[in-house]
Amino acid sequence: MKPVNDEAMGKFDHVGLARRHMTGTELKQHLPNLIFTRYTFLYDILNAMGWFSSSSDSNKASDGGRIAPDRTSRQKCWEGRDRFFACLDNNDIIDSVKGDKEARKKCAKEIAEFESACSTAWVKYFKEKRVMEYNRDKTIERIKKEDAATVTDLKSQGWSQK
Repeated sequence: MKPVNDEAMGKFDHVGLARRHMTGTELKQHLPNLIFTRYTFLYDILNAMGWFSSSSDSNKASDGGRIAPDRTSRQKCWEGRDRFFACLDNNDIIDSVKGDKEARKKCAKEIAEFESACSTAWVKYFKEKRVMEYNRDKTIERIKKEDAATVTDLKSQGWSQK
């Protein structure tokens, strides 16, 4: 099979390799373009998912796109999240999505800091993860209690672990 050149292909895009066979020479020639198009495609997907959205425009690039958060901004986000979750714990609020009004009333300063330091997608993710981890821990605790009760019952019937 003879490889098709880009002029015959039309515009080169992120699925170029899947649509045609490339020789080693062509691959070397188009590698920078391939990497760029695959990177921009991935960025477009993540951006559409909200990973690069933020409540402020301070992290916009000169071309209007978003700049991915650096280590410092991620650290600020995590610190804001930890302070917000500590406030929720102090006020016995597990689900800050369902109990949004109560959380905003009792932890107004902390939630404002959390939402300003993190992208909207991260805020949503952390809130949902908190509830999921709480439910997971409660399920594990319940299973351990049930297992302990079963073992006690079996031991009372004469079963011994060997």
